[in-house]
Amino acid sequence: MTYRTSLMVCAAGLLVAVSVGSVFATPITTDLTYWVKADTGVTKDGSNYVTAWADQSPDSQPSAGPDGTQPLWVANALNGKPVIRFDGDDRLITGRPDNGDTLTDPIQGDSLTVFVVAERNAVSSNTSKAVFVQNGDTSDWSVNAGPSTFTMAFEGGGSKLQPYRNNNGLSDAGHPGNNVPYIFATVFDGTNNTSYLNGTAATAVGSTGDFDIDDVIIGARWNGSFHKYYEGDIAELIVYEAELSADEQNQVGCYLQQKYGISGAYTPEPATLALLGLGGLGMLVSRKRRR
Repeated sequence: MTYRTSLMVCAAGLLVAVSVGSVFATPITTDLTYWVKADTGVTKDGSNYVTAWADQSPDSQPSAGPDGTQPLWVANALNGKPVIRFDGDDRLITGRPDNGDTLTDPIQGDSLTVFVVAERNAVSSNTSKAVFVQNGDTSDWSVNAGPSTFTMAFEGGGSKLQPYRNNNGLSDAGHPGNNVPYIFATVFDGTNNTSYLNGTAATAVGSTGDFDIDDVIIGARWNGSFHKYYEGDIAELIVYEAELSADEQNQVGCYLQQKYGISGAYTPEPATLALLGLGGLGMLVSRKRRR
């Protein structure tokens, strides 16, 4: 397989393409298994309500569609980019956990890395931006679900950003509050879970067991039926079926910071700073896919 080489400059957490490739090309496609973003692959009706949100990953997973009320596609909402706006009564799903498998390539293994760019518009206890569940699970959080399922960005009382898995709250990055856009990332390495708010790591929490995810729910939680809906914006959701290295996480975070104009701790590596000799500038070169 050939390499796709892109020169990207990252200054103060901003990533831009210099000469090759797209300004917003994802720097890491290795192990990328699910990827939705509001500026690509969104099908809307005449009033901009979403009818389908297509996966952009190499795995070409099924599109997420509405199951009931549709969320709204909003142009120029975040740094000139669109978002999908959830009003507390809608969701997008690849399928219902009580109605058969839907992902053509289930998300499996004991390691996982997830990024989401979001902005909460109102406090609503215990809501979730994205839920990853195994078909047949009766709940996204209870001990009955086992380790195969997890809920991302569980917000207990509106103050937390953390996954919830096997009846346990995991690494909590804290929440910036309402109407503040942010990058939330969470990484499972087979032994621990570590969450990040705009690139700053929270305390790791032990988390073991293999994932076996067949369905993706965006904007609601699952407890035999949909409930506890999210109220806010989601601009992008990226899922890797592996633990990304620190350098890889930095590249993805830098891409998201630049694209959405969010300040954070993602920065170029010192070695690349010295290579370019431009002080706050760094060069990142994309890698080929492992599998």
